[in-house]
Amino acid sequence: MDVTDNLGKLWTVYEDTLWTGVPGDYMNLEAPAGLAEFRKLVDSGDYAKATKQWSSCQICWKLAKSPTRSSL
Repeated sequence: MDVTDNLGKLWTVYEDTLWTGVPGDYMNLEAPAGLAEFRKLVDSGDYAKATKQWSSCQICWKLAKSPTRSSL
């Protein structure tokens, strides 16, 4: 994907490496199932548990475990 910044410079952004710097599969296939539980917790007003549940539902949950430039 090509993006132009506010100075008019054109950047090419590769979506696979946008956040991690390395290609990989970062999809959390269990996220859709956990979303129903998250909604139930929010509806019941249990925001502390809902926050923890949301963390486990994040689509890119593997990002925290992915290597960084300093560790490569």
